[in-house]
Amino acid sequence: MKRLIVTVSAIAFLSACSSGTSNDPDSPAEPSPTPTEPQTLEGAREVAKEAADRIGAQDFAGSWDQWNKAGQAAVPRDEYVKYAEACKLGGVPLKIDDIRMEGDSKAVVRYEFAGFKQARTLIYEDGHWRAKVTNETLGYFKGGKAKGAIAAAKADGGCTG
Repeated sequence: MKRLIVTVSAIAFLSACSSGTSNDPDSPAEPSPTPTEPQTLEGAREVAKEAADRIGAQDFAGSWDQWNKAGQAAVPRDEYVKYAEACKLGGVPLKIDDIRMEGDSKAVVRYEFAGFKQARTLIYEDGHWRAKVTNETLGYFKGGKAKGAIAAAKADGGCTG
């Protein structure tokens, strides 16, 4: 059950577009100066689908690229990749069960995995839908390093690696 929660929790990091980002894991994402994704429910749905595909494929660097600015500032990209690999996140198909808009710059996505559902938030930031990183993940990375995040996740049963 905890593995499921960790796997689905990883979706929170992933739910945004990669437009304007690099595939180089050492290069941080840079937002495009002009909107490239529609600020609509359909635009959010496309980004949420991409997020599900990325976590399913274990594309952790690409997933980090989809985070909001605050999440990226709090957790270094390479440290997140180390954490996700060590905790064996992803690798399973996820599907979008439902999505709804809350105002014009927030969408709530409900993901499903093996009959379990979990909601995550997307925010529209700098012309892109971005994943709002969960407080749980931010708590794991208080020191900014994968080693501490892995230990914290293992302590609460959220890391199976």
